[in-house]
Amino acid sequence: MRNMSDWLLAVMPSSTGIKMGVLQLGSRQLELDDDGHLLRVADWTPEVAHCFAAEEGIVLEADHWRVLELIRAFHQRFHLTPAMRALSSYARECGADDISSSLHLLRLFPGNPARRASRIAGLPRPHGCL
Repeated sequence: MRNMSDWLLAVMPSSTGIKMGVLQLGSRQLELDDDGHLLRVADWTPEVAHCFAAEEGIVLEADHWRVLELIRAFHQRFHLTPAMRALSSYARECGADDISSSLHLLRLFPGNPARRASRIAGLPRPHGCL
């Protein structure tokens, strides 16, 4: 069952230009899946990230961008979107120990860090994430 915010995303426009499975950015219309993630990873831009982050109530700062770069690099390398544990491990493997802890990721992306970060990074929802 989908949660209330997912349902609202599907039926109500928001101030970020998201409605009914489409993200409107200027003259561009980007298709979204049922979870509000981009259908095409190639459609992602930093502007998309800012839009999704604003909808999540997140202001993107330096550590957010580092996580977004890591999660996109993971996806490019393994053709998967990492869940929380894999994201933490990959951050450590890449020498980003300072942002690899689960608690730090929770502070940056409250609630479900892997899912929120993957959406903001323009990637599909991690397999197994609720």
